[in-house]
Amino acid sequence: MLVTVALQLAQALSGVNAVFFYSSKMFAKAGIPNEYIPYANIGTGVINVAATIVSLFLIEKLGRRILIIYPMAAMVAVFAGLTALVEINEKQNNPTLGILTVILILVFVVCFAIGLGPIPFLYGTEVCRPEARDSVQSIGLVSNYLGNLLLSLFFPALNSVLGGYVFLIFLVLVLLNVIFFWFKMPETKNKKLEEVEKFWNIAPASEEATALKEP
Repeated sequence: MLVTVALQLAQALSGVNAVFFYSSKMFAKAGIPNEYIPYANIGTGVINVAATIVSLFLIEKLGRRILIIYPMAAMVAVFAGLTALVEINEKQNNPTLGILTVILILVFVVCFAIGLGPIPFLYGTEVCRPEARDSVQSIGLVSNYLGNLLLSLFFPALNSVLGGYVFLIFLVLVLLNVIFFWFKMPETKNKKLEEVEKFWNIAPASEEATALKEP
């Protein structure tokens, strides 16, 4: 239940909506004319959808754990880069830095779409017994809605106060989730429920626990 809820919260508080909120400003700084910025935003959405479709094939090939942990680790690096570029570009207004910012935004969208986008909605059904599945999934969805509500309520105020440094908040949140999932999230690919449950019942240092981290 905790892993399922953490995945849903991680999705909501990953900063993806904040990145989309910032995207128009970043596209403008990259030198894209104002009349083309809506099309650039649409293009970002198309990339999001395309990466999600690709993830449908990667989930069964690579596994859930890999597609959650490693893309999220990349998102931490992206947030660090976005913080630096946004703050520097506020003073310099350099189109080159703007283009680099746009590239980081697209990298972030791809990382989100192949892992945190689809996996939280299916993972709960793979780690819960049938009698608990509906309840756990419901709790996870409520957590997701609450996370999105908090982001919608407080991000504009935080953004006005912190500017580009607002991304550091998401950096910390994503990093904490990466650490949590590394130790507490078993791989479910090609595993029976009983095999998955062993992940939480044995010592992490044992060979069996190590094997459950592999796809």
